[in-house]
Amino acid sequence: MAHKSDQERIEQTRNVPRFFVEHPQVSWVLLVGVLIWGWFGYHSMPQRKDPNIPVRVAVASCAWPGATSQQVEQLVTRPMEDTVAQNKTIHAGTPADYGIRSISLPGYSYVYIQLIDDVDDLKRQFSDINLKLNALSGQLPQGAGPITFQSDFGDTAALMLTVASPKADSVEIDLRSQSIQAAVRSARADKKTVPPEKSVSIIYPFPESISPRAIAGAAALFARRAAQVGVLRNSTQIQGTGFIGFDGTSTQDDAAIQDFILQFFTNQIQRSELHPDAWSPVILRDAAETREKLSKVAGDKYSYAELDDFSDLIARTVQGAPETSKVERSGVQQQTIYLEFSQDRLAAYGLQPADLGKLIQAHNIIAPGGVFETGQREITLTPSGQFENPKAIGDSVVTTTAAGAPVYLRDLVDISRGYQSPANYLNYHT
Repeated sequence: MAHKSDQERIEQTRNVPRFFVEHPQVSWVLLVGVLIWGWFGYHSMPQRKDPNIPVRVAVASCAWPGATSQQVEQLVTRPMEDTVAQNKTIHAGTPADYGIRSISLPGYSYVYIQLIDDVDDLKRQFSDINLKLNALSGQLPQGAGPITFQSDFGDTAALMLTVASPKADSVEIDLRSQSIQAAVRSARADKKTVPPEKSVSIIYPFPESISPRAIAGAAALFARRAAQVGVLRNSTQIQGTGFIGFDGTSTQDDAAIQDFILQFFTNQIQRSELHPDAWSPVILRDAAETREKLSKVAGDKYSYAELDDFSDLIARTVQGAPETSKVERSGVQQQTIYLEFSQDRLAAYGLQPADLGKLIQAHNIIAPGGVFETGQREITLTPSGQFENPKAIGDSVVTTTAAGAPVYLRDLVDISRGYQSPANYLNYHT
């Protein structure tokens, strides 16, 4: 093989670098094209701060209180697995990965679902699985369900807003203190104390929306207990708008009375029976120090019901922003109407507790009233009888067999507005 000189190699060798050196116009055209391509790609690429990352995992859960893990596995978990498996986009199970995985616990069932990687429309497939599970809910054993399906695991950013109420302002404290002062002075007007006993008042402030009748039973229990242990003697109940209390005489100091109050709330009253919006009790020796004592135990200015309305307004406002996909509120205390009754009182009228539920269901219904035609107009008739407030419930007429005449429901039960008890979620801000 003949040896090639350097000149021959230069003349006969062809490669990419030599081509661009000999044809610079081509390299410049390609360079400009690459720059234009990069500029176009940069301005057309998604520029979200929180990009949408598809998550192909979902979980279905179902509660069955009182059932064992074996019963949950046989009657709840397996039907849920069979229903989920009807979807064709479920990931095939392998030793390293899963398509359907379940956990059966006493009273609970969890089924984890994973779709294949190349699925096009995640929402459509998850919606199909959810519809199938909803249809299965009616076939579960009595007491089981409903099935909860959660597939929103792809949220990459979250903003948490905490709503807390400030303490009551001076205006509200002044109004409350004036009302309490008047009640204490009126109760002590005709009382005489014998040393070493001294006058003392124990006041329990609560929201003005609550009727004192709602906590009259607990207040009477407190008075009896205080008299038994000698903390409060010759007590007289005083009450007004937003407070209830007792005025009497005692030889104990404020610390001993405060310890008794804490023990009473701990041992005699359940935590769920205390109103979340109520203030701490106040011990008064002199009516003139009411405002000072009330300022130290002042509660929140806004109730949980008002915070619910305020947070709902924030949620609806934030939901209107284009960057917002979902808004959830936590810690909302559901409001409830309570009917407190005595078994003996109902029996005297020939009624059972179940009759009260039937009465309320018969009145508080939404039924069509038809349409009244007059000329070319149609007037929709809406039947009345729905309960708009607690007073409307009390105005319901109850037909009794023992009394021989109808009576109002408010004469049989004590009606009050409160929160769901016990509360599902409470957060104390300090």
